[in-house]
Amino acid sequence: MNKRRDEARRLRMAGKSVRYIAQQVCAAKSSVSQWVRDIQLSKSQTRKLIGNRSEALRQGSVANASSARELRLGWQSTGRKMARDDKDFVIGCTLYWAEGKKTKNTVGFSNTDPDMVLYFKGFLERFFDVSAMEYTVQINAYLNNGVSKLEIENYWINLLGLPRTCLLTGVFKSGAKTSCRKNRHKYGVCGLLLHRTDVVQKIFGGIQEAFGIDRPNYLS
Repeated sequence: MNKRRDEARRLRMAGKSVRYIAQQVCAAKSSVSQWVRDIQLSKSQTRKLIGNRSEALRQGSVANASSARELRLGWQSTGRKMARDDKDFVIGCTLYWAEGKKTKNTVGFSNTDPDMVLYFKGFLERFFDVSAMEYTVQINAYLNNGVSKLEIENYWINLLGLPRTCLLTGVFKSGAKTSCRKNRHKYGVCGLLLHRTDVVQKIFGGIQEAFGIDRPNYLS
């Protein structure tokens, strides 16, 4: 024990980190911390440790980003194959290309047409086995069309067959100064959200395969 403690103290006086010392002397970090807690590092040693820690974090961040990008690329390849094999998958991808959000980690589809929103939900469930509890729903509507906020929420929730727990805080406007919008879209816009990177990247792969395009920005 004394040899390990002495070596730990020697390394600490040389400006080494507690983590590094623990690895070198085969001891727990908590033990090393106790052994060296009275040793004061110089300002230059402290700056060096902080710099080393920042560089390690940066390298870890780069490695994680690269790994995540490879995963997204793999999902896009799967989506390309799905587009080649099934024309119904292409239909759903086309709909998303026109009306969906182009964010890399979240499926987001918004429209005023209830049939379109319902069709897209069916597409997700057919090809990606999405459960009801995975969805979130956000509504944007005017309240000058003779229906209340509750009625609008219930309309979309009942149409989609989802529980009210899926509802996010919506955007509801009185419409007092927007009479021209009255009766235009009685139940507003329904946004269907799904926080699954694999799904949106497969859709992106399908879009690119079906239309012969290349969109690097879908990966990052």
